[in-house]
Amino acid sequence: MNSVYLINNAKVISAGVQRVTSVLIRSGRIVGVGEKAVSGSPEQAILIDGSGCSLIPGLIDAHGHILGLGQNLLEIDLRGAKSEAEAVERVQSFVSAHPISDAKDSWLIGRGWNQVLWPSKAFPQKHSLDKVIKDRPVVLARVDGHAVWVNSVALEMAGIDANTPSPSGGEIVKDENGQPTGLLIDNAEYLVTKLIPNPDEAQLAEQLNAASQHLLSLGITSVHDAGISKQVYDFYKSQADKKALQFRIYAMLSATDPKIDQMLAAG
Repeated sequence: MNSVYLINNAKVISAGVQRVTSVLIRSGRIVGVGEKAVSGSPEQAILIDGSGCSLIPGLIDAHGHILGLGQNLLEIDLRGAKSEAEAVERVQSFVSAHPISDAKDSWLIGRGWNQVLWPSKAFPQKHSLDKVIKDRPVVLARVDGHAVWVNSVALEMAGIDANTPSPSGGEIVKDENGQPTGLLIDNAEYLVTKLIPNPDEAQLAEQLNAASQHLLSLGITSVHDAGISKQVYDFYKSQADKKALQFRIYAMLSATDPKIDQMLAAG
């Protein structure tokens, strides 16, 4: 990245500098603003017309979950689905667009459904998913994360049936015959979600790249990642060592990670 860029005709907002319209960028770094930018610009500089738009420093997100964002961007998006049938159609479309290549990819994960937006206002059930996905576990979180909608494969893998009691702080919703409907609320979610395999390094890299592209497109150049595991700790360090990070990460260690003492000891 050795190119030199001169941005003109912009409203530059920068600490200690007012009413300047130009910025000079060399090798990815700002080296001059205002008159200094213009006078220091070489003939081969690539000119960019700011079109009178405001140019501000990169934004910092003070509390985020980077890989969680990346994971959501790569999974089934059910936000705004207007019915249970539409939500199922989105699951079908995702399966068609993402053929399975490895056993680790067998789980179908999604988020964002909201039955309040549906004409019936009724919670979804496993049967609608079972009609289209018979051989892979499906776990779809409600928009607020307080419930998951799963298919029969997921229930069977978790050993959930008519005789399974609801855990403390959660509910396995059952029908009039005492059979699980496929809706798990709060702490009952964990009965299934604990079975989802942890992502490997390749998947973490895919999540990080998706999150990076999304955040940078919004002008966010630094994020405080609020609670990372030892696995993510090692992954971020590896990415940093390879200079592969696309934006700044201030990572907070998860106090509940079994290896918290090891991470603290490393400073």
